[in-house]
Amino acid sequence: MRKKGSREGRKQAQKNMKVKKQAQKCIPGGPTTDLIIQQRVSHISKLIFSGKLYDCSEAIQMREHGTWRYEQNFGCWNLTSEQEAMVVIFGFKYIDEINFLHHDRCLIFSIVERWWPERNTFQLPVGEMTLTLADVTNILGLPITGEPIIFDESFSGDTVIMEYLGVEPPKLKGKSLVTFSWLRRNFMHLDRIDDDEEVSVDENQVISCTRVYLLGLISAVVFSDLSDMVNLPYLPFLEDLTTPTRHAWGTSLLAYLYNSMSDFVRVLPDDKIMKNLNGCMTLIHVWSYEHFSIGRLVIGINSNAGIFPLALHWTTAAVDPAHCVHSSASIYRGQFDTLKYTEVT
Repeated sequence: MRKKGSREGRKQAQKNMKVKKQAQKCIPGGPTTDLIIQQRVSHISKLIFSGKLYDCSEAIQMREHGTWRYEQNFGCWNLTSEQEAMVVIFGFKYIDEINFLHHDRCLIFSIVERWWPERNTFQLPVGEMTLTLADVTNILGLPITGEPIIFDESFSGDTVIMEYLGVEPPKLKGKSLVTFSWLRRNFMHLDRIDDDEEVSVDENQVISCTRVYLLGLISAVVFSDLSDMVNLPYLPFLEDLTTPTRHAWGTSLLAYLYNSMSDFVRVLPDDKIMKNLNGCMTLIHVWSYEHFSIGRLVIGINSNAGIFPLALHWTTAAVDPAHCVHSSASIYRGQFDTLKYTEVT
């Protein structure tokens, strides 16, 4: 009598072989390791090799660094010297100084499509490369040591707003989301108090408005997405603005970006792909500039060489008129396909 287990084993082997043949058909000359081949079936590269995905980079949505500070109805978010000092003490000085960087979507897409979730690396002709914690520090200047970012399970959005912002909470989405618009409307500008002798502001309001500004940095840059919603559970981490943060924001940023890229490269049903690419795109963008000449920004002679963090080198330098941004990811893809060891820095 044949054992049931052996029959199930044969069925599984047949299933694996079917998946392997399907993947090899999609990826001629590709890997031969069974596990990798099976993972390829659900990877965005399957669509590229089969010709179903030529270039969709223009349809991909991502948040530009720095755009959150400006909103048409509220103007630009400017801080007082006292608020700027709090941002510096907290440890967000450098990421706050990084100016607007217009992202080359085609370049970013051509890099992210090479992301391999199971290994957390980019697959390149010269081998595997990845973003590291050292990159987070050198490019963004965020702290990578300290306590992890862990939300309180007993969190209440209404309570947190009352405790840390000192105002009546609006109607929240779920228990923890509030709109950027509400925060801008209530905390973007300080109320001046004129007591006939000197103009001053309420100290509690200064702290509340600074907390909201940092909350904006966290929601729009560190854990960036395209929504107009802000996560309130981050507010308790901003309780004390008189001492440096105890938490590893840079480490959490990298983990969030890893997860976002892993979600992005997985093919959805009916061979569709995600349209929103979340996470700090400035990290990927500047990392690419630092390591590859492909798509690298052409800047003038006075390029602020040696400035820290590295993102400032690319966001404050004058762009050379000769710089050309390709309008198709397929051009960058072809250049990465022929990348040589000598072309990596």
